[in-house]
Amino acid sequence: MGSLRRVTDPFFHEPIRAMLVGAALVVPVAVARAATVGGCAAGAAAAAWLAFAGGRPVLVAFAALVVLGTWTSRLGRDRKRRDGVAQSDGGRRAARHVVANAGPALLAVALGEGGYVEKHVAIAAACGAFAGNLADTASGELGMLFPRPPRLLLFGPIVRRGTNGGMTWPGLWCGIASGGLVAVLNADVVPFVPVCVAGVVGTLTDSLLGASIEGKSGIGNETVNFTSGVVAAFCAGACV
Repeated sequence: MGSLRRVTDPFFHEPIRAMLVGAALVVPVAVARAATVGGCAAGAAAAAWLAFAGGRPVLVAFAALVVLGTWTSRLGRDRKRRDGVAQSDGGRRAARHVVANAGPALLAVALGEGGYVEKHVAIAAACGAFAGNLADTASGELGMLFPRPPRLLLFGPIVRRGTNGGMTWPGLWCGIASGGLVAVLNADVVPFVPVCVAGVVGTLTDSLLGASIEGKSGIGNETVNFTSGVVAAFCAGACV
């Protein structure tokens, strides 16, 4: 339990410093044109709050999601375009994407900052949410590049690439590895196993929701991402 007592980082827990960190982190995103103007603004605000309330572990997890999420989305872009599965607008993230993918972690650290849950539980939950969302992104984006066609929830019928709930085993393993990276990066202060488990749970939940409810009654991808992130956060927090 000793490492858990060090999760509050006094360096970041200062408003002006946290805002400067958030602004600095969004600069390379803007330069790489990985987000819209609204996405950059939302990302800067999210990063500032995560730095202030979550400290280094949560900030690192967020950065991993942004960097690896952008990289996997752009990898094999020409092939994805030919297959009709490339993300719209070149994969640039808008404000709604930031809310969907960072929202669960933002709420988790807010609960910790407000004293509603123990701080180390909130930070583990936030890292778990990012692990789940990164695992889902990597699973889908990298899975499309493998020759074997996806199956609905792995064991169902073969479906077209990009179909909600379509999964491949190579894609799943890539997702698990990506989510595990978040756990590795923060293993010195956040329990390793809960974050790894959250990564697996997050990507499986996203696929299950994608296959069952996405596209129905106005439920879009952002809602599914947010929900799977909440489930992953709860899983990580409950396992600490």
